[in-house]
Amino acid sequence: MPSRISDHVVPWPEAEAKRYVAEGYWAGASLGHLLRQVADRTPDAPP
Repeated sequence: MPSRISDHVVPWPEAEAKRYVAEGYWAGASLGHLLRQVADRTPDAPP
């Protein structure tokens, strides 16, 4: 039986997430949102 991706996902430690937010590295945006921001800023970049 094939395994699910979610079976291999390790939860992000809450303390690390809070530290990243406090240090300004991450504001809780999803990866998709961050990728969209980069794509919008660089529309002529190769895919």
